[in-house]
Amino acid sequence: MRFCVMLLVALSAAACVTPSTGPQASGSALLDTYLASAGDPITSFRVDRGFNRWTGLGPRHLAVWTGSNEAYLLELGASCPDLENAVRISLTGENQRVEAGFDGVIVQSAVTTIAPSRCTIARIRPLDVRALDARRSERTQIDAIGREALN
Repeated sequence: MRFCVMLLVALSAAACVTPSTGPQASGSALLDTYLASAGDPITSFRVDRGFNRWTGLGPRHLAVWTGSNEAYLLELGASCPDLENAVRISLTGENQRVEAGFDGVIVQSAVTTIAPSRCTIARIRPLDVRALDARRSERTQIDAIGREALN
């Protein structure tokens, strides 16, 4: 229980941090960027120092950072309807470990008055943060050119 409360506090504070993802991208394109930077599935990950931030990637995916260079892509077992409007999330875990198939995400949304959504984590994939940053920076390269280029 203390672990879950610690995660709730950490993720609540982290929710106030807006990750720098460059220009607005469609949800699908952003998810594709994260999927391309994700490694093979693992069964669990350790949370020693809490979380830095999280990013929602649609109703079934989110990324969580446990350090500036350590992040994980979480795939949920089913669509988690409030995830896209979440103001706060919590991750369950035991002994400072989050495990696929056993733990989940608890989502609190500002647009719903029902109890928080509880969604099971089906798969965990470590993110190659350097590759992710490189892919996101590719999306920020843009030039202004004259209209004659359209002809």
